[in-house]
Amino acid sequence: MEGIGSIIHDPNILHSGEGKDPRVEKLKKAVEEFEAIFIHEIFKVMRRTVMKGGLFDGGIREDIYTTMMDMELSKKISQGGGIGLSRILFEEFLPHVKESGRADGNGTDRQK
Repeated sequence: MEGIGSIIHDPNILHSGEGKDPRVEKLKKAVEEFEAIFIHEIFKVMRRTVMKGGLFDGGIREDIYTTMMDMELSKKISQGGGIGLSRILFEEFLPHVKESGRADGNGTDRQK
């Protein structure tokens, strides 16, 4: 059975032959990183809903550990297809990246 990440993530979009263009590769990396940050923020809000204290309260060390663990988990989730946000952002920004490459022929826009 496929996980939700593999169902939402379309490998033909984020991992297509378009990746030969360095601007497209930068876009792929940026949207995956943005999705990881977004997922991490969701984890932070979720953790605030859990009551602390009792037998297993680890104090500041536990807070540091869970923050680091959540950030790494967020990166892995995003790299594995995530929640679909990176795909949506990639589809939205790809035409703009391609258009900027045609502006002066070398991938940079020159403003006059």
